[in-house]
Amino acid sequence: AISYTFIGNAYWKLNSYDKAFENYMQALQIREQINDHLQTANSLCNIALVYKALENYDKSVFYYLQATEKFKKANNKVMLANTTNQIAGVYWASGNFSKALELYLHCLEMREEIGDKKNIAHTYNNIGLIYRELNDLKKSLEFYHKALDGFKAIGDQSGMAMVLHNLGNYYSKTNQANLAVQFYNQAILL
Repeated sequence: AISYTFIGNAYWKLNSYDKAFENYMQALQIREQINDHLQTANSLCNIALVYKALENYDKSVFYYLQATEKFKKANNKVMLANTTNQIAGVYWASGNFSKALELYLHCLEMREEIGDKKNIAHTYNNIGLIYRELNDLKKSLEFYHKALDGFKAIGDQSGMAMVLHNLGNYYSKTNQANLAVQFYNQAILL
């Protein structure tokens, strides 16, 4: 099963999604046969990723939901939060921003419960991006600043640069070019 997963990952990186899917399905079948519930859930997530890449959002959500059930049974809160985040991303990609927001907020609660500071900051950023899509720029700005504070608190320069770039986009969208340039320049410096 591990070899099929690694082969699937290699095909994934080559954008050969049909071959990645075949190998992920092989890994899934083996893991189901040996009752390895946690790795079965991981295989389901890999298959869901393929469907998302192919823009088959319903099937992607279907496989992610199967994975979440297995993570719940295993009481694996980290992977449950990560999978909820992935499902939110599928809804975002499909243009269902309100459902994405609902799931990102739920993911945020889970990550706060387990104290996952880095991913809390990422979730704040994602929520800010969704509010931007919903054209609620005030909320977008609020969550970008929460994300930036979160990344600063853990010293994550890559995360800070990402949020600074998003703040530049925010100020560009709100016709505040001088502020946009300042944030873009701050992002470059990191």
